Amino acid sequence: YLMINQVPQGIFDRNGQKTMNITLKVNETIDILVENMGHIGFGSEMNNNSKGLISNVTFGGSILTGWSIFPLTVENFKPSSLSGIYRDKPFRNGNLTTPSFYVGKLHVPKEPTDTFLDMSAWGKGQNLIMSSSMINVGRYWPYVGPQVRLYVPKPFLAPSPTINYIIMFELEQAPCDTADKCTVEFVDQALINATPHKPNFEREETKFSRKRISV
Repeated sequence: YLMINQVPQGIFDRNGQKTMNITLKVNETIDILVENMGHIGFGSEMNNNSKGLISNVTFGGSILTGWSIFPLTVENFKPSSLSGIYRDKPFRNGNLTTPSFYVGKLHVPKEPTDTFLDMSAWGKGQNLIMSSSMINVGRYWPYVGPQVRLYVPKPFLAPSPTINYIIMFELEQAPCDTADKCTVEFVDQALINATPHKPNFEREETKFSRKRISV
């Protein structure tokens, strides 16, 4: 995921786009978030299963150096760490939003039951729930499927007065331009083998001269 000054520019994929035309100005910051989606477990591609940035990142043919590199472990995230750095809505470029954490509070008035978290309005990412401890519920990618709703067994939730924090680490398309749309829904049925939407991640074009960045 490529960002300039936190604004998303596009997505690189080993099976798809590997270069991108972008505009850079002096003192602008490039961020690249690398996601580990898992490893190929079958077929001839097992022998060519490289991960991450496996060659130089170049801009206009020049190698970019001086990177600051650090891991991001979602299980170590704490809602309190957002204090003072939150935004009302995500940075957006076309349909693509900057990878971000979204945190909501859920009060369960009585003893919880097994439930499913409907992710059909979101793009791609990871869900966590924290009450007494942090639980990684799982990844979601509804427009690819097959799983659209994440199973949430009742021990993952705690009844009031305990607060359940619902944490979304959304990578591509958060429905959060307004507060009334930035929601998730718990339902009582699974949804598998369905793809509710497939977003078009076209970037807004600029009128500046552009060079090619490669990874």
